[in-house]
Amino acid sequence: MERVDAPPERRFYVDPFGTAFAVEVVTVPVWDRSLTVAPDVRQADVRLVVCPEPAPAGLPGWLIPIEGSDIVKDDRIASLASRAWLRSPYHREPGALPADFVVAGFQAFCPPHPPCPPSPQARETLATFARRRGGAFAPLGEEGRDGFDRWLRVAWRSPEHFARAVLAERMAEAGEREALDLVAFLEEAEVWPEGDTIALADQRRSLIERLTPLRYFADPGGWDEANDQAIEWRAAYQVAYLAHFRRVARLATDTLAGLLPAITASEVLRAFNRNDRNGQPVGNEALERLRRAVAEIGEIPANLDPGRARTAGITLGRFPGAFADARLAAAAVLAAVEVQRRRTMV
Repeated sequence: MERVDAPPERRFYVDPFGTAFAVEVVTVPVWDRSLTVAPDVRQADVRLVVCPEPAPAGLPGWLIPIEGSDIVKDDRIASLASRAWLRSPYHREPGALPADFVVAGFQAFCPPHPPCPPSPQARETLATFARRRGGAFAPLGEEGRDGFDRWLRVAWRSPEHFARAVLAERMAEAGEREALDLVAFLEEAEVWPEGDTIALADQRRSLIERLTPLRYFADPGGWDEANDQAIEWRAAYQVAYLAHFRRVARLATDTLAGLLPAITASEVLRAFNRNDRNGQPVGNEALERLRRAVAEIGEIPANLDPGRARTAGITLGRFPGAFADARLAAAAVLAAVEVQRRRTMV
């Protein structure tokens, strides 16, 4: 922050449901607009600002001003932080406790052996494991106990997701990054589960269920078989996706060309509505729908790199809804123009 008296202080609290959160306490001589920018989630969930001058109006709920320069009592900070936490952009609903995450994460070290009872040093084992890594794991190795507990809920939705992440890191250590990339491809690919693509959709769902990090350790033979099938699936998907994407791209070009009369009429309709003496504009909703649909269609690229074909904003086997929306909105715009023309003639 600019012009602060002291570096921000960070404190940790736990709400009545056992969810840990962090508050950033900042002391400044004057108010600065940068204070209204939410803190980085890695650092804090809410911010308290101690400032001798009055706070500006319209502050977000996660930002609590404290006017004055005296030392603020801990119990007051805790009370204000709890109020701000309820309006934090990072507010987390009640969920599993940190101890549940620790057990799940520690037991992810057990496979291919059966689940092992958590060690008294389980938390430190996980922190040591995290210190050797970047990404989402890094804060676990850098924080103290309070920050450790908070970050578990920030980075992972549940103990099961945390355990899966630990197992995936073990796979990466074993040199299986290519396999992890393949699984990520499967998970990110979008296939419409109807019509000609229903078989690909069913195969994808089955492969995702079989290609879990736990299965890699517990059932190597089953994993290898599913991995080979996934490689074949990816090749078939890419061929189908590229063909589908080309159809969508051609349709986008043709549709935009067909919409030119309605796009031109849009300006005419806006002029009619601005000059309507009766104060009864028509077709404004159709104008907005047409604008959104044209913008969405215009964002569809003409070409696609086959090696990256997996989502690109288009689901395999399904045409974007913007095409139908654009046609309906265009018809409504043209009809609205005719209404205004007749009014003008009368």
